[in-house]
Amino acid sequence: MEVLDIILLTHNRLNQTVRCLDALYRCTKVPFKLTIIDDSTDSTPKYIERFKKGHDNINYIRPEEVIRSGNQAINIGLRNTKSEIVLFITQSTYVEPAYLDAALRTIQSEKGVAAIGFKLLYMDGRIMTAGGIVDPQTAVHYAIGSLAPGHLYSQLMEVDVVSFAVVLLRREAIKLDEDFYIGFRGWDDTHNCLEMRERGWHIMYCGLGAAYREIGASSGLTPEAKLEQEENGRRFHERWAGNTKWAETISEEDRIWRKIDYLES
Repeated sequence: MEVLDIILLTHNRLNQTVRCLDALYRCTKVPFKLTIIDDSTDSTPKYIERFKKGHDNINYIRPEEVIRSGNQAINIGLRNTKSEIVLFITQSTYVEPAYLDAALRTIQSEKGVAAIGFKLLYMDGRIMTAGGIVDPQTAVHYAIGSLAPGHLYSQLMEVDVVSFAVVLLRREAIKLDEDFYIGFRGWDDTHNCLEMRERGWHIMYCGLGAAYREIGASSGLTPEAKLEQEENGRRFHERWAGNTKWAETISEEDRIWRKIDYLES
């Protein structure tokens, strides 16, 4: 296969970046090029510059302005990469061995799949989310498998939305709006998935590989952050409530549990 492009978004919190990089290099078994988008103001840039000297597959980008959203980081990464399939990951996420195998085979063989999200786990092994469904009339989002034991939902299934904490993306399907939501306050991942589905693409969840993520790593828990999340929720519902175009891409009886047999593809 061609070299896989991985886009990593970092901002301060050096300990998270160190752990994320270590896991990526231990667990990614296919050839890859790593593009790091970093707007840190702490010691992270010095660490990455040292780390880069020991690896010949890193493109380190220091944006002139502070990154406003995950979508902005992805767009910067896409302008600096070439592969058709890219992996986007945030520094607060670290992957487990063999995390990529099934998902990469699936997105390469199933040409209608735009994004595959991975099983995300709490530190105690419970599932953070296993994808989600969105009611097409109310635009209410329901997480599948939330708080279930981590050994469950070890399968592939089609869903409405997945988390972009770590996600495989098909370049052809990506048209990301950087300014619709207040950055890093939730909702944009869901918006991205529904927008791709509206254009006829499919979204998959892969439980045959997992990653751990820090709780509340990006959205924040301050009163200001909660108000911004509420504002993002209002914008989301104004955009998507009552929209049935994307909901019709999966039949009602099939919309949650449809699986792709990747072993035969």
